[in-house]
Amino acid sequence: NISDRKTLAAQSPTVLEALFAKKLQGNITASDLAHHLLEIEYGARLSEKSETDAVEMLAALEPNWADLTGSVEAVSAGVLAAARQDKYDEASKELERLNNGFQAYVDQNYFAALNSSYVLGPKSVNRILPYLSTKHKPEDKIALLVVDGMAYWQYLVLQEKLLDMGITPKANAIFAWMPTITMLSRQAIFRGDIPLLDYKQNPNSEEKLWNAWWVAKGVASFDIKYIYGETADECLANTRRLAMVTVVLDEVMHIAERLDLLLACTEAWARGFARLIGKLHQNGFTVYITTDHGNVLSTGTGTLSPAEKTHLFQDGSRGARHLIYNAEVPLQQFVEGHGVSAFLRHDNWLAYRGTEAFAKPGKRQITHGGSHLLETAIPFVTIEL
Repeated sequence: NISDRKTLAAQSPTVLEALFAKKLQGNITASDLAHHLLEIEYGARLSEKSETDAVEMLAALEPNWADLTGSVEAVSAGVLAAARQDKYDEASKELERLNNGFQAYVDQNYFAALNSSYVLGPKSVNRILPYLSTKHKPEDKIALLVVDGMAYWQYLVLQEKLLDMGITPKANAIFAWMPTITMLSRQAIFRGDIPLLDYKQNPNSEEKLWNAWWVAKGVASFDIKYIYGETADECLANTRRLAMVTVVLDEVMHIAERLDLLLACTEAWARGFARLIGKLHQNGFTVYITTDHGNVLSTGTGTLSPAEKTHLFQDGSRGARHLIYNAEVPLQQFVEGHGVSAFLRHDNWLAYRGTEAFAKPGKRQITHGGSHLLETAIPFVTIEL
């Protein structure tokens, strides 16, 4: 029973045939229909990926960033095609153009999104737990899988594997916490709130935050489980709130210097991870998948001088693409010395907008910490029962 018959009637016979093949059941809302149509469109793009030039795909895009999910999916499909066609360097100019548009959107919308309503879904990582608390009863079985360092285009690889297994995920693009580093953004996920700078990033801290959140919401402590790694056999029967953190992709990302290598590793990882998701799904879990940040291929423009490091002594205060200062004066001095346009600056931190990195000139590395589209716009995925 599809409510939006006007949209349905406007579809081509090919699309209608694809909808029929899905064997949809129950009441299909307008939102559900839009999701299925987007999925069919994405599948068609994948089937044509060997014929469609990635650079042309990206060049044809004029995103309406107000539709964040649609825009991010389209750009990410182009990035994935570029990686598969070994044309990422050729596509870099188009990606720079698209990222410039995204940066303008960030300036106008990012900070408001951090405090936005989560009733219909989170718009940033710190709103994920409040959203799950609103949506689920204590007796529900839910699993939150946090894939460290997974860019949206890498999620599209995982999505392919899930669709091949007959599992239909529903993805939305949300914001990572900036600067896009694990200590802040993954903390924001498990804290369900603004992250703290004096936080010690480790699995024990995350487990404490996860347990405390759900106990405060009325879930029994013996129904709550946190796992650091990719295994779920021990908790399939007796867990109602499962958190799993995997760092495989992040570790690969930090040693890879080329996108084709990262792609190959992502393909291999996704096959096994999709099977794990399938096992959770079969055992009655509503599964949510997200990440703390994405990643971007960056090029060094020079390292920090000893004087510039003087006020950057706290854990997480400096990385390849971000700086967090403990005083306003040195931050202002740094910006004046390096130019304002290259950075997104807020409060006591700054982050590269483009693909520069604080590294030896010309050194290429896949990393994170900045405000680039591929770092900041991340997936929040739902797999319903």
